[in-house]
Amino acid sequence: MLKLTMATPAPDWVLLGPITLQQRQRPAGPRLTDSGLFAQLNLNYPGLEAVRAAVADGNIEQARTALATHFRTRQLPHTIYPHPGAEHALSSHVRTRTQPQAVNRPAAESATIANAEQLMQHVILGEPLGPEIDWRANPIGYLEWMHAFNRHYWMQHLIKAYLTTGDERYAAELAALVSSWLKATPPPVGNNGGGDPSWETLSTAVRCYGAWFDIFYACLHSPHFTDTLLVDMVKSFYEHAEHLMEFSVTRHNNWLVVESQVIASIGVLFPEYTRAAEWRREGYARLTAEIATQVYPDGVQWELSAGYHALRVEYFENTGGAGLVLSWAGPGIAKQVVPASNLVQMGIGGWYGSRPGMKVARDRQSTVITISDVEELGIEKAVEVALECAWKDADAVFLSFDIDSIDAGFVPGTGSPEPGGMLPREALKALRMIAREGICGMEVVEIAPPYDVSDMTAQLGCRAIMDVLGTLVEEGYLGSRRPAEPEREQIRLS
Repeated sequence: MLKLTMATPAPDWVLLGPITLQQRQRPAGPRLTDSGLFAQLNLNYPGLEAVRAAVADGNIEQARTALATHFRTRQLPHTIYPHPGAEHALSSHVRTRTQPQAVNRPAAESATIANAEQLMQHVILGEPLGPEIDWRANPIGYLEWMHAFNRHYWMQHLIKAYLTTGDERYAAELAALVSSWLKATPPPVGNNGGGDPSWETLSTAVRCYGAWFDIFYACLHSPHFTDTLLVDMVKSFYEHAEHLMEFSVTRHNNWLVVESQVIASIGVLFPEYTRAAEWRREGYARLTAEIATQVYPDGVQWELSAGYHALRVEYFENTGGAGLVLSWAGPGIAKQVVPASNLVQMGIGGWYGSRPGMKVARDRQSTVITISDVEELGIEKAVEVALECAWKDADAVFLSFDIDSIDAGFVPGTGSPEPGGMLPREALKALRMIAREGICGMEVVEIAPPYDVSDMTAQLGCRAIMDVLGTLVEEGYLGSRRPAEPEREQIRLS
């Protein structure tokens, strides 16, 4: 107990003491106990008869075994999972997972196996983490790395390697990783976890959709996913859903869509829970409202970003593997695949660069023009190279401008400041050169107003858009008519 006694009149200083610091042992997760689990299950649900009988007899161990058997053998719900590395299209992936080799997939690419083998050595997101995983590790001192680490999407390499090879080593590693995470990171009680990357609400949702649903269904029949581990995962799905129900963001943004999708999905995939109907109602209600709020009449998502638009399509479409029956694609909008060789990334550099990402870029033969390349070639030559690659056999080019490609001294308002990035005048010149060839669309991303100073970053983002629009008008791509070539040349000279 700390007691303060204030003298009269008040002194210029106050002595505090004694102060005792205590370090509390974090309990092992999941927090939901066996008795708590069975209290939350609808034991009258079809297929849970053996579970109900074991609970009535007080035989909790037998009840756990019966529950694991139920999940391994149940025929419903139909689901798209597991679907690692595949198009998230319902029509080609609806199925019931009853046998370990039920998914017929082509042979794994060598890159997938290589990445899985790296994870087997605990080289995760490019960083060697040693034999014992510390789930609060931050080897590069970057908070976003911790978020990515605890979202578990990187486990997809192990999932896909297991499904395509049948090698139980990969399932064993997945079992060890999930079990370790469950024990080390119980959900927070009475709060949203604060800055804990394990239970940040977006990380909570992405972990389920990006990895855990696939892991659960891919490994149901693996001997490494024991009854205990399967039941612990079922407990944790309950904890994930309840955490999101209580602490999910309520603002109209991309977090809300992702988190609502996962709430509904857990309700669809685990109807055995008494709360499942409420999860479905709440998740679907939020998603329905957000379609009306976040999607324009022409079907385009209101952030006007190709990446976020594609994300919304995925999350609105694939809720629980059953699909949210709402159409928002808009007239004439179809999914088309652009060859990776047409993708050009310019201005990449700094310590935040992802080594695995660079490897993927090379494997897919996309073009990466680093900031060092820009410095050596000059901005004009670098843009010429970029345009040549982007326009090869293409009908149109889309431009995405990340504000964090600019040197951090000019753009404080971004989540990933890049010391040594491009100068604003270099970037603006590059944008004008690209716009002169014509573009089908543009996005400006990574501007974070809460971090901005005197609107410096926002003003540069607006300037980028205005320069591109002005160039498109000047070149005749925008406006009521396209001027003839002599007139265009006269416009340039005037």
